[in-house]
Amino acid sequence: MKGIILFVLFLNLVLPQQFPLRYDVFSSNEGLSQVTIFHILQDHEGFLWISTAYGLNKFDGYSFEQYFNDKDDSTSIAYSSIGKLFEDSDNRLWIITKGILNLYNREQNNFIRINKTDDLDIYGIIEDSKRNLWCFSSKGLFEFNYEEKAFTDFSNSSEYKELIKNHLYEDFTIYNDIIYSASRKGEIHLYNLQNRVIEILHDSDKKFADFITSIKSDNNGDIWITTLEKGIIKYNISSKKFSYYNLQNKSTSENNFFKMNTKKKEELLAAGKTGLHKYNLQEDRFEKIRLQEISSGEEKNLTITDINIDNHNNIWFGADAVGLLKISNTKNQFKVLSESKNNPNSLPSKNVISLVEDSENNIYIGTFNKGVAIYDKNFNLLQHLENNPNNNNSIASNNIAGLLITNENKLWINHFYKGSSIIENNKVKRLPKFGDKKATLAISSLQIDDDNILFGSFLQGLVIYNKENNTAVEPIYDSSLSLPSEFGVISIFRDSKNNIWLGTNGYGVLKYDFNKNLITKPKNEKLFDLSKTYCIYEDTDNNLWFTTDKMGVVKFNSTNDSIVTYLSNDKYSQLSYYGIIEDNNKNKFVSSNNGLFLIDADERITSYYLEDGLPNNEFWQNSFIKLQSNLIIFGGNEGLTIFNPDSLLELSTEHNLMLRKFKLMNKEVSPGSNPILPKNLEVLDKMVLSYKDNFIEFEFASVNPANPKKVTYAYKLEGFDDNWFFTDYKRRFATYTNLSPGEYRFIVTTAENNQPNINNSRVLDLIINPPFWQTWWFYTLMVLLISSIIYSFYRIKINKIIEMEKLRLKIASDLHDEVGSTLTKVSMRAQMLEMQINGEKESNNLKRISEQAIDAVSTMQDIVWAIDSRNDNAENLINKIKDTVFSMLVEKNIKVDFEITGLISDLKVPLEVRQNIYLIIKEAVHNITKHSNADSAKIYLCNSTEKLELIISDNGNNYYQKEFSTGQGLKNIEMRAEKIKGKVEYVKENGFKIVLSAPPIK
Repeated sequence: MKGIILFVLFLNLVLPQQFPLRYDVFSSNEGLSQVTIFHILQDHEGFLWISTAYGLNKFDGYSFEQYFNDKDDSTSIAYSSIGKLFEDSDNRLWIITKGILNLYNREQNNFIRINKTDDLDIYGIIEDSKRNLWCFSSKGLFEFNYEEKAFTDFSNSSEYKELIKNHLYEDFTIYNDIIYSASRKGEIHLYNLQNRVIEILHDSDKKFADFITSIKSDNNGDIWITTLEKGIIKYNISSKKFSYYNLQNKSTSENNFFKMNTKKKEELLAAGKTGLHKYNLQEDRFEKIRLQEISSGEEKNLTITDINIDNHNNIWFGADAVGLLKISNTKNQFKVLSESKNNPNSLPSKNVISLVEDSENNIYIGTFNKGVAIYDKNFNLLQHLENNPNNNNSIASNNIAGLLITNENKLWINHFYKGSSIIENNKVKRLPKFGDKKATLAISSLQIDDDNILFGSFLQGLVIYNKENNTAVEPIYDSSLSLPSEFGVISIFRDSKNNIWLGTNGYGVLKYDFNKNLITKPKNEKLFDLSKTYCIYEDTDNNLWFTTDKMGVVKFNSTNDSIVTYLSNDKYSQLSYYGIIEDNNKNKFVSSNNGLFLIDADERITSYYLEDGLPNNEFWQNSFIKLQSNLIIFGGNEGLTIFNPDSLLELSTEHNLMLRKFKLMNKEVSPGSNPILPKNLEVLDKMVLSYKDNFIEFEFASVNPANPKKVTYAYKLEGFDDNWFFTDYKRRFATYTNLSPGEYRFIVTTAENNQPNINNSRVLDLIINPPFWQTWWFYTLMVLLISSIIYSFYRIKINKIIEMEKLRLKIASDLHDEVGSTLTKVSMRAQMLEMQINGEKESNNLKRISEQAIDAVSTMQDIVWAIDSRNDNAENLINKIKDTVFSMLVEKNIKVDFEITGLISDLKVPLEVRQNIYLIIKEAVHNITKHSNADSAKIYLCNSTEKLELIISDNGNNYYQKEFSTGQGLKNIEMRAEKIKGKVEYVKENGFKIVLSAPPIK
């Protein structure tokens, strides 16, 4: 507020009473529940709370959230008719509705009802210096214990009981732990909270007015009282003196006041039936503030019901039957003078073509169709020059093309195709044409000396006019120039070196030598490429500036011949730049057909638009001026934009970012209505969603920033978005679809020049739970299940192996015990019969039976050995081989050598490998004993990582013919080798050698 009031006071010194404060309106069209406003409060988070005749409203600067009573919901506000609002030092928000004290539950975005009207009919709440809460009710003043939700009466004295019996308090304030309460009967009662004493404050009469509407204390020890019909009363606590401010004969016709705002004494405001009034500290009086609605441009008389000054010094007030009104701090730094039917001091036309100032600080404003308006330095309208067909002493036309103040302080007016009008001492001299030149459209001008003036024309280029002789001369054009017979010179400027520069309408920048009457190209031909140049200007550092059409703003340093271009990137490439003015701090202000731009001394660019307080975004060529008072004015199609460059405010970079709404599947989710949103989104730190919640949207806002429409937002979902996304105030939401299960972090912040302000952000952790089949516990369960199945199969296999081994063991035992025993008996009986029979033939048959029985026993023993699982290791295999080989070869006096490697004792040897290796060796040894005539043999058995190798060799010499002729034994060897995936080779070298290669035993 300080910025506003100080700015207003500044304008009062320079522009007294000529510029109203402009305001925006928020009504039911913008979402306000009802236009009858009782109270406005800004809470610690920046939200504006507005109590109305129907509904409570929460405003974030962009949209309203409404609260009403719901008879089926005990957590809704008690009544829809809302009274006073109060936020205590613990940031608790209290709302009073028809006697019910409601506490706003921020976590759940609902309300807790404290009392019942049967017990206490509460209509006010206040807090003392010790943070105790006090409530006014129909039964008096009560101290409220928040923890116990209990009320304690202020006093039990009979005096107190008698006093409160007949009084209800309209308003109250507290200062030094004394409550000053305004009775509806016009009395002021003082409640001393320290000693629990009550007294009546009075001047000559204890009754100040028939009706006191409000009472407020300021920081200087003054109590301010507003009344109906009797104006405003000030009570100074230290001096105990009263001051009365009766405004009936000053700035208003009535003295009905409703509210005061006493944030600071120099900013004290009073609101009432006749509008808004501010306190003039120096003159100790109240003055009415003129108010103008921005949208209509009209001044309004309003009945104001409440006032609040927010943390950006904007003034908010309720206007009866209108709604919520805002006097923006930033918008009112620009003052507007335009056409208004209800204001006799306004412009005759809102279309401003040209501006000049004379030596007496009078301002001349040329309009498109209403002549010239002349204002003094305080913007009081002095005179309106317009054409009168019946008066030759009037100007030639109301259509103004350009203005010039001559060296003699004469006003030279150029018209559209009507020549010129020259004003001196209130006399008008019409000049139909320049010498022998026909009337032309002269929009720019420059006086060279007392006699000669340069005029720039849309059709005739440059015209050099000698006013003494009334002659016009055309310039000479350099031979390097190729210009049409009709072209426009739209800007003329003489720099500090007396160079004259011409800006043309499509033919670049040219230079003019007055002494030679010669037009040439500039030395730096890049300037010649600036097709259409509306304005040429020299700054305090002697740089030349050129404003162009769609080619930006160009700075030319003639010392080093360098050129720098501004406002030419894609964002601004289609703009036309008209005027440029430098302030006392080397800041340049540039007008365009879409906004006003500031290029500061550090070459940073700030833009100003309609939402910043401009009456319109479109300005006009040659319609700009810097006054001697340092005020800058730009003209356009909505009048004048006037401002003091030294008082322009920088927007605050402090923002309170809030998540305002959450939508699931395009439907808004309320706190507590869905497990996803267990509490208010504004206080939520983490959100957990299901994988099915695949369409979500967050709405966000900076809560009541200085200028809501100027805020740029940046947001990002970490874990999903690689880059930041930037958006403006119109699209304050982020939408995401088909997010994969996982953990994310949503961040929203403000941005400057496409750079997010990460130090000022709102963060929400987001967890997307996967489907159950993608959870860790499901994976664990599956691992356990699969492991159980595998283990079950393994156990089944092991059990089968064990059963098979048991079976093998049983078969081996049965074969050994039953079949082996029987065969042995057969063999023994055959031998006994052989000894008893003398016949040779019978004896041979019995002998053969005996041998076959012995062979059968041997074979059966081999089978028993093979299938016995107790023999499934390398040690048993080696022992079996050695036993068999020794028993077979020693009997034949054949020496045998063994070399066995790679077979450790407990190495498990598969049944098939063990059996076939053994039988191959047995078959080979059998052939050695039977056919080889050898006296020595060698058995080599090696198990390596690469293969199992078996070599059986002898030194015999008679083996081959017999064995290869029949071939049965070798075939058996080959057959058994194939069973273990091996290969057999036969080598005749110093005897006979069998070589077997098979896969290794692992």
